[in-house]
Amino acid sequence: MPARRGKVGVVATDDEIQNALLAIHSRLGTIEGKINLVARAEREELLRVLEETTRKDPLVGQIYLLIDGSRSQKEIVEELQQSGISVSQPTVSRRMIALVREYGIADPVGEGAVLRKDRAAEDVLNLSARVKRWLEEGGHTVPGQPRRRRPRSGP
Repeated sequence: MPARRGKVGVVATDDEIQNALLAIHSRLGTIEGKINLVARAEREELLRVLEETTRKDPLVGQIYLLIDGSRSQKEIVEELQQSGISVSQPTVSRRMIALVREYGIADPVGEGAVLRKDRAAEDVLNLSARVKRWLEEGGHTVPGQPRRRRPRSGP
């Protein structure tokens, strides 16, 4: 059935919309496949850079562990503070931008300051587990986990 003209413009049929969505989905799959290929080819270099970054600036790793596609920037600041990490919202904002623009390991969700972990980074690099280990090895707080209590001394 051909597209019909309405008062505002051309109205697509259900079949045309379905075909357009299938084409978009196919293109996205191709792009994701290329990203996975690049991530696998450059795996060791990516891991080296991310490990160096996390060790130099643990806040990058701490924020990475907290992004989940639903927490806002403000909620991340609060979670960090609950974990004993003193940080300002502008600092968190800058690190979140770096996760997206400089490192490519997070993606924005919607219009707000909400990020989610990049699926390829998680799948190919097993990044959350590595970031957690790098923080622990550096003696830094891993947010979102119960804080260890010091053993009581005395009788």
